[in-house]
Amino acid sequence: DQEKKRMIFWLRHRQGLTASEIAAIPSIGLTTEGVESVLLRLSIMIRGHVLSSNPHREVKVLNRQSRSKRLGS
Repeated sequence: DQEKKRMIFWLRHRQGLTASEIAAIPSIGLTTEGVESVLLRLSIMIRGHVLSSNPHREVKVLNRQSRSKRLGS
């Protein structure tokens, strides 16, 4: 369930709870190992998304001579 995964992620990364602390919450309904598994799968998914994303823009680095000309020196 997406809402449960979102809650687990939020509790771990925004509230700082451990997997054991999250598993102790009755509404989560998972063991510590289950919570760790969800967190691992979410981190793999997020990492894959970030790595496959294109940068917002490319940064062009000018050599020293080009910078001087551009700055009017």
